[in-house]
Amino acid sequence: MNSVREHKRLGETICRQMRLAVFMLGLWAVRTQALGFDWLTPMPDITIDECHDDYLLACANASLTFSDAFDLCEQTANETKIELSIDEEVERLQIELGASEVCGNLHICDTLENDLDYFKCISDNCTYATSGGLR
Repeated sequence: MNSVREHKRLGETICRQMRLAVFMLGLWAVRTQALGFDWLTPMPDITIDECHDDYLLACANASLTFSDAFDLCEQTANETKIELSIDEEVERLQIELGASEVCGNLHICDTLENDLDYFKCISDNCTYATSGGLR
């Protein structure tokens, strides 16, 4: 009976020791990963020169990608600027034509001698409509 009790106690002690060992192994694994030691990843099979060459190639590819994107952006901006310049020219022409028309109408009204006729001429020919166009 004593040996059965001893056997149970021995089994219980071994079980506790195994749990403690697994717990400590887990703590050690977490500690090594927290310190930056990644023991599960194998070391690469390339030399420092090959690594540097790969780095230079990646930098060149990134630079080329950026350059292409920048060129496309610049081209789009220039096309938009040209469209704006065309719109600006059209608007400038409309303003100049409107100003010429108003000045011509004022010149016609300026030839009238009678004040009432002069003001009626200005009222009829030289007003700027609220809709933004000349009448």
